Amino acid sequence: MSGKVLVAFASRHGSTREIAQTIAAVLREKGRDVDVTPVADVIDLGAYEAVVVGCAVYHGRSMAEGRSFLRRLARQFPDRPVWVFSSGPTGEDPLGDPAEVAKRASAAPAVPADVARDAAGADLRGHVTFPGRVGEDAVDDVLERSMPRGDWRNLEHVAAWARQIDAELKDR
Repeated sequence: MSGKVLVAFASRHGSTREIAQTIAAVLREKGRDVDVTPVADVIDLGAYEAVVVGCAVYHGRSMAEGRSFLRRLARQFPDRPVWVFSSGPTGEDPLGDPAEVAKRASAAPAVPADVARDAAGADLRGHVTFPGRVGEDAVDDVLERSMPRGDWRNLEHVAAWARQIDAELKDR
């Protein structure tokens, strides 16, 4: 059994949490010891071999607590392998065919500017943006209230990315 993996997330309405739980479930199926928790609840990062960080995106920016967590991770454990996923925006799935996910995940990640800045100094192994979900509870501001409701997530894409992370951890 390999070392422990942390899947931490910043989620306002639960969609990013559900993606994190899917990633954790796949890694557990692969025999990994995984904790999945909100970034605000993570106290000790030292217990983890690797970290996956998920952050919801609102109005083109990752949630502040997710970005803060990335800065903390980069500062405290710059040699720890880190994968980051963004959840949102909504609409058409930019990943296309699920068979393409692993290939794209292993390519140089197109990292959003705020994530790249906050993860500077971390051992960032990959980044992917998954489409999100807008539920009836998304009423925090005018822009959220005006968004079309729907669920654009593809959990097979999420699972494929988690399998890619597992494969990369085996190669370490």
